[in-house]
Amino acid sequence: MTTTRYQQERYASNRAWYRAYTEGLACISCGSSEIEWHHRELRKAGDLKVSALLAGASIQRVKEEIAKCDPLCRRCHSLLHKHLRKS
Repeated sequence: MTTTRYQQERYASNRAWYRAYTEGLACISCGSSEIEWHHRELRKAGDLKVSALLAGASIQRVKEEIAKCDPLCRRCHSLLHKHLRKS
């Protein structure tokens, strides 16, 4: 699949915005600055991973999805899901 120049520019613009937006954010569990987004509620139809949205959605749509999430590092995110599976 090929991407258009518009898609490439939008992705680059979204990534630049995202880097600035997440600067200074940390995992709410351990304080690490390498974050992932954890959906507080089970994902519903229409909910997407933030990383997938960066490829083509509007910044407003990305913000809406982030509002449903908590920042966690990969380790804490994995531990949380492991705990949730056991519950």
